[in-house]
Amino acid sequence: MSTLADIAAELPGYDPQHLCAADASDFLERLVCPLTAVHTLPLAQCLGRVLARDILATQPVPTHAQASIDGYALHHSVLRSGAWLNERPPAPADTDAATPTPAGPCVYVQAGQAMPEGTDTVVPQELVQRGPHGLLQLTFPLPRPREGCIGVGAEFTPGEMALQKGELLTPSGLALAAFLGLESLPVVRPLRVALLHAAQHPAAQATQAALQALLTRLGVELVCLPATPALCTEPAAALAQAAQHADAVITCGVTPTGTQAPVSPPLPPGAEAVRWQLAIRPAAHLTVGCLPRTTAHPTAEELEEKNGHKPYAASANSYEEDSNMTAAAWSVWLDVPAQPVAAWVCFAMFIRPALLRLMGAYPQATPLLQARSSEILRKKPGHTQYQLGTVFTAPDGNLQVCTTSVQGSDQISSLARANGLIVLRHEQGDVTAGDVVEILMFDTTL
Repeated sequence: MSTLADIAAELPGYDPQHLCAADASDFLERLVCPLTAVHTLPLAQCLGRVLARDILATQPVPTHAQASIDGYALHHSVLRSGAWLNERPPAPADTDAATPTPAGPCVYVQAGQAMPEGTDTVVPQELVQRGPHGLLQLTFPLPRPREGCIGVGAEFTPGEMALQKGELLTPSGLALAAFLGLESLPVVRPLRVALLHAAQHPAAQATQAALQALLTRLGVELVCLPATPALCTEPAAALAQAAQHADAVITCGVTPTGTQAPVSPPLPPGAEAVRWQLAIRPAAHLTVGCLPRTTAHPTAEELEEKNGHKPYAASANSYEEDSNMTAAAWSVWLDVPAQPVAAWVCFAMFIRPALLRLMGAYPQATPLLQARSSEILRKKPGHTQYQLGTVFTAPDGNLQVCTTSVQGSDQISSLARANGLIVLRHEQGDVTAGDVVEILMFDTTL
């Protein structure tokens, strides 16, 4: 892990007292080192975990030609509009002369079923009408050759990447793994996060509840610390203890507000930290630090917990992630404002991406939607503005967004009513009604 001074030196125009959102994100990306400890778990336990290695196809997928739709498989050469198809063996010679002459045999197949021998096309079942004597008649339009059929290796060829290292495993990703015949996957061990708070007023308690829910939704493992010293009275001891058991320590309200306020709490020996006043609205600070971790040999019980047989709970001693791997020398410390809206914005835009990187997930841009603003939004260039908004579908079918009530760093009622953040970029100015703005939707990431 690079030191804070080294990273700051690499960022042109770095100013911790007026740090733009892009520079803050860049700083955190350079600071954070992904976890390396790997567990192999059955598929049923891999949802939301980060894939630790690339998964390559070992054989063609599919291994045989198969139908991609429900319908009737046949050879394309027998097709012609209005043709009658026989779904059964040809009729005997003494069949009634009024019976239409079949153009060729066909077989009913379902999606995913192997194509019968001698067939190369599937006619959708909605294009087929059942006629007399069990015969089937085709209607227009006729399918093209090999339509409705997937050839050998159409999805994956041997050696082709099926799942990429760093993917957050989703239900569809696990379905693909099962389709490839896998029963387990190598995944990065859960990220351990200690969540501490100093302030006791209602807004700070709301912030604590929100952060705990956001971290749980992200899939981290919240660490329960034994007999943690009070953060407000013994901050150095509390941070030092948390660092021994967690990969990241998140606090709220430890460092004071104000553009010129230094990092005031005493830090553990060997720790370093820098406090940013972010160039964003709502006004927010973010303290970033590195807390040293000591190294201890794991006990047999701790090794069992480490290997996933028991849920992890912090014990009196720290330990290595894997017996053949070196533990990280530092735990990342992030302190957010005690105000719930400011803390929410900091988590969404800075802390969540940093934690995903720590988890080993490959970097990807947060998806933003576009919607028309239903009102005028006042903004001066020189800072990034995040406004709580409600996105809805307008009568014309397009997405539209309006702000929720009063905008402020402690407006918890507005936060509860919002379903997204309106993102106004650093150099952007006023927005007029009808202009298109970017939206970070809560239900996609938060």
